[in-house]
Amino acid sequence: MLNTALQTVERFHEAWAKEKRNLPQRRHVTERIDAHLKTLRV
Repeated sequence: MLNTALQTVERFHEAWAKEKRNLPQRRHVTERIDAHLKTLRV
């Protein structure tokens, strides 16, 4: 189960890196999400 969780996190980070600029949100929201992701342990 841990392996599945790690794979899910990895896939999320890949998708986020590719698509975050295409989402209909303000730049500061994307920057805040990026900053928050850096604080997560996974």
